[in-house]
Amino acid sequence: MKQTDRNCAGCDTKLTFFTKPNFGGGKLNDGGRVCRKCFAKIAKYDVGFGMNSKRKYDTEKILNILNRKITKVAKKTTGVTSNFSANQIQNRGIQVLESINIIDNTKNSDTIKSRFEFLNKLYPDFINASTDKRYISDIQIAVDEYKSRYYDKILNDYELELLVKPSSEKMSSFYAESLMKCFDRFLNEQYEQIENLKRQNAIEKRFEKIIDVADEISSELTFHGSSSMRFEEYIGEIEKIREEIYNKRYKNVG
Repeated sequence: MKQTDRNCAGCDTKLTFFTKPNFGGGKLNDGGRVCRKCFAKIAKYDVGFGMNSKRKYDTEKILNILNRKITKVAKKTTGVTSNFSANQIQNRGIQVLESINIIDNTKNSDTIKSRFEFLNKLYPDFINASTDKRYISDIQIAVDEYKSRYYDKILNDYELELLVKPSSEKMSSFYAESLMKCFDRFLNEQYEQIENLKRQNAIEKRFEKIIDVADEISSELTFHGSSSMRFEEYIGEIEKIREEIYNKRYKNVG
């Protein structure tokens, strides 16, 4: 029987403006469709899912993937190294703290994405290494060295927590919150600049830029922050701002 796209084919969540993936994504070749959260889970199984969903996937295949919980893929992407040395922990620990600080403070969407991509290559090794009994002492050396190098930067408790007790769930929540702070900083900067613009054409271009970045941040949240407890709240905030800006941009059109 042909599926419909009223509910998610993976988890049966009702598909609404807020739960559907952006840009019409997640459609299947049997008429079904997946929600944002299932889209993010399947994208870990197939990074090309966004492009291939309607061509290669139907509801049955989606359910099979989700029921397996993508365990095989998780094992492949953890970067497990049983001989992860103390020296590596210390040196890379500093790199992790540097990236966490940049992610937490930037207002540039390209910067936050590139830093998170870099961090994702290192972080799984820390999750694996954290089971070693000497991990904490090695991390303390990294923290002390970081404080010595960047004496003007204060490490927050949650930044330390990400390194002392690493987990993918904590990192996802941290990234989701950082994405929202990044978008908020960007938005405030744009509003300040718009106030000083005289030409309507220039103002409209700024509105278009805000819409583009809102879509970009929303997409990042879907792919990398969907396990955050505040995911739905964040998506709702972005969609609300996007709609307000869209209405301002096109209020005089037509």
